[in-house]
Amino acid sequence: MKKSLIAFAVSLAAVVALAGPYRVYVTGTSQMVIPPRVKNAVAWAAATAYAQGSVVSVNNSFYWAIVGGTSTNAFPGGAEVVEDGTVTWRLVPKGPRKGFLIINDGTNVVYASYGNPAVTNAGARLNANGGSWDDNGENVQQSAFYAISLGPTNRVTAQEW
Repeated sequence: MKKSLIAFAVSLAAVVALAGPYRVYVTGTSQMVIPPRVKNAVAWAAATAYAQGSVVSVNNSFYWAIVGGTSTNAFPGGAEVVEDGTVTWRLVPKGPRKGFLIINDGTNVVYASYGNPAVTNAGARLNANGGSWDDNGENVQQSAFYAISLGPTNRVTAQEW
């Protein structure tokens, strides 16, 4: 039993490490903090402007722009996070989402939502300095998650598995 529990803990740690936590800065404008799990996306294109939250398809993988900007002439790929011109892309994990965690690391209240951009005073309230929202049960949302800050730029940490 003890060996089985240790093996489970090691495999869980490996899964979590593959979709490691990342930080997103949110402002008074709704920002995507977890991308949607998608089956299709537009193909990445060279020298193209991408907004934060854009999802593209590259070599049978999906990447989402955690920082918007303009792409280069060749997609750098091959890593969980890649710099592409002025765009920063993060690999979207494959398969259905089994759980997520969003933590407010900042000093201002943050509101979060899924499916539609976040609005102030609606959705999940994440209190300053550690307020969080998570789900790892059945029927976890597969759509995008968004957050909006009540104050100036605020940092949230997000993770999905």
